Amino acid sequence: MIRYMIIEDEYILANRLERLIRELKPAWSLVARSTGIQESIPVLKSEKIDLIFMDIELSDGNCFELLDLVEIKQPVIFTTAYDQYALQAFKADCVNYLLKPIRKEDLEATLQKLERLASFPINPNTHTLLIPQGNTFIPIETSEVAWFSKNDRYTELCTFQQQYHLLNETLNTLEEKLDPKQFFRTSRHCILNKRCINSIQRISNGRLNILTNPPSEQEILVTQARREDFLNWLEN
Repeated sequence: MIRYMIIEDEYILANRLERLIRELKPAWSLVARSTGIQESIPVLKSEKIDLIFMDIELSDGNCFELLDLVEIKQPVIFTTAYDQYALQAFKADCVNYLLKPIRKEDLEATLQKLERLASFPINPNTHTLLIPQGNTFIPIETSEVAWFSKNDRYTELCTFQQQYHLLNETLNTLEEKLDPKQFFRTSRHCILNKRCINSIQRISNGRLNILTNPPSEQEILVTQARREDFLNWLEN
C-alpha cells in the first residue's frame, strides 16, 4: 500500500486532489496534509511516506526552500497554477509537474508513469546499468559512472571517460539500486561517485561545492541538510 502526503495551502484544491487520488487509487493511504514549510518539516521527518504531492507556492514560502531544509528521497509530484516553475521542478527530480486545476486524466497518466519508473532495468547484483539507445540497450558498469545529474526532463550520467548518456529515469530510483558505499545523493539534483571527488569548497548557507575529475560544467552542491551525512560518508 502506498502512503502519500499532500502539501497544499489551498483547502479546496487539496480536497479535489485527495478525491481524485482516492478515485484512482482507493487502496492508497493519505498520511498527512499540510499547508506550508514549517508545518511539513516534522511530518516529513517522522512519518513513513512513499510519495509526496507538493504545491510550489506554499503558505509560508516556496517549496524549493523546503527541499533545502529537509532531505526528501521520496518521489515528488509538483502541483501549481503557474508553468514558470516547470524547469526548476524537473531539476528537483520530480516525477511530473501538474498544472492546476488538475485534470483526472493528467493525474492518472502521472501515476502510470510513476509505476513504470519503478520497473527500471537495473541489475544490482552485477552493478550494471542498461542504457536505452534506439531498439537496443548498452550496458555500463556503475563503477565507470562519475555522477548522475538531473537534466531538464531526464537524468544524465557522466562516465570517467566523459561520455554522457540520458536515462528516462529519476534519481530516486537510481539511488535505491546504487552501492551506498560508493555513491552519495548530494542533493535532489545529483548522485556522486566517491572516486570522482577532487576537492571540496565551503560556500554560503552551510553548503559544499564539490570539484570533480572529470570536471563538471554544472555546480555539484551538497545542501546544508545533507552536509553532515556527506562528510561522514566520505570519511567512512
